[in-house]
Order: sequence, then structure tokens, then C-alpha cells
Amino acid sequence: MLDFHVSFGTGRLLAADQGGSHNWTKYLFPEWIRRVKSCVRAAVDADAMYEKFWNTLDKAEQDGKHYRIDPEIATQSLAPDDPTALSELETETMRYMGLPDTKAKTRRLRLAMLASCFFCTLLSLPRYDPVLGQYRVRLAIQSRWPEDDTISQSLHSTLETASFVVGGIAYPYKSPLACLNYVDSLDVSLHITLTLDGKESHPISGFPLTLKQMMYLQLPLSTMPATSPKRGGPCLVSGRLKRRCLEWPVLGEPGKSAWVT
Repeated sequence: MLDFHVSFGTGRLLAADQGGSHNWTKYLFPEWIRRVKSCVRAAVDADAMYEKFWNTLDKAEQDGKHYRIDPEIATQSLAPDDPTALSELETETMRYMGLPDTKAKTRRLRLAMLASCFFCTLLSLPRYDPVLGQYRVRLAIQSRWPEDDTISQSLHSTLETASFVVGGIAYPYKSPLACLNYVDSLDVSLHITLTLDGKESHPISGFPLTLKQMMYLQLPLSTMPATSPKRGGPCLVSGRLKRRCLEWPVLGEPGKSAWVT
């Protein structure tokens, strides 16, 4: 599952005259030459190609998944080998990056990149609680680089005021984070997001997922039940997993195994 996708452009020149009614040069060439030129331009125009790709996405894929940073350069056409234009290009790029819409886009991209640093694993097998009428499961949210002190310290300083929201419940940032969660069904999507300052949020890597999908991805197929048990039935996975060893340091000392019962 795609966590996010980012595309960086080299900039778009917003020339004062872009072929409008005052562009007399269009009368110098036959119509078929102008059409060929338009086709060639469309074939190599990165912005046109990305827009075509963007239009193929549904709204769920567009929201928070795909980003394009392509500065708008408010100047006349520049020769690709003109070194004197570098200063102007840098100024125009900084101006574009400082626009409110661009700042908001880069802020969302930053959050998406941070959220993709974390994933969730099962710490226990889902069990049905007949009193609550829900399934109970223990989860662990952790970094992709738990043994890298530099990355861990950087994430901690950046996310000091952040939180993980698991099934609607917010937990102050901690990595690894163990939590208990309740769901009505194994087929209900579980949403786990990273939230900054209680405002913007983004799903962590691979989510949303159902518990059934998590078991399929994380547990050996030989231990999965042949058929789904009825509501209120026994343990969802074979008893051979009741003391399955999970290699996560959340329940035990770092670097050691923890037995899950």
C-alpha cells in the first residue's frame, strides 16, 4: 500500500506572453506545424503528464497521498545554458515556497513523511469479549529504525508534542507505544494516525487496515483459521500460537523476545 508519493518539478515559466491574441509569430508557420509542435510539447511536458496522472486518481488517493512541488517562475523564457539566470531562479523559487498554499502543501508532505516512519504490529491475538460485545487486541506502534539512536532522538524532538490516534483514542507520542484496542468486528477498518499539535493528521504506514488483514499479513498462513468463527466463539487463531514468540522489545527488554499468551 502506498504511504505517499512526491514529485518535484524543475519549475514552470509563467511568461508574460504565452501565445495569446498578441502573439503574431503564430502566423509565420502553417497550422500543421503548430499542431505537431503542440503534440511534441504535450509529450515532454511534465506538468501535463502529471495532471493526466492526477486525473486518474480517485479522491481517496488524491487526499494526503500525492504531492507535487513545482515552483512557478514569474519571468520570461530563459535559455537552459544561461548562468546569469540562476540568481533570479533562486529568488523566484524562494518566493513560491513562501506562498501560503505552498507552505500548507509542504507541511502536509512533512507530516506524511513522518507518519510513514511508523508501523503497527499485533502484540496479541484478537479475542472476543462477550461482556463488551467487542474484540480486544493489543497493538504496538513503533519506528522503522528502533535501533538507530540518531533517528530515534530526531523523531522524539520533532514529535514531542505529537500523538498517535488509535481508533479515536489519542496517545502522547512514544516509540514504541503499546496500546489496547477494541473493535466491533474483524472486518472494521482500524485507523491509526500521527497527529501534530492536535490538528493535522496522517495515517501511519499501511493504514487503515482491518484486524483480519493484519492477521493475514503478520501471522503464518498455517495458523490462520480455516473458517471465520462465529461471534462469541473461541480464540480466533489456533492454540499453537498461544505462546508464539514475537520479536518485538515492547513487552520485554530491548533486543529480547517476549512471550505473548
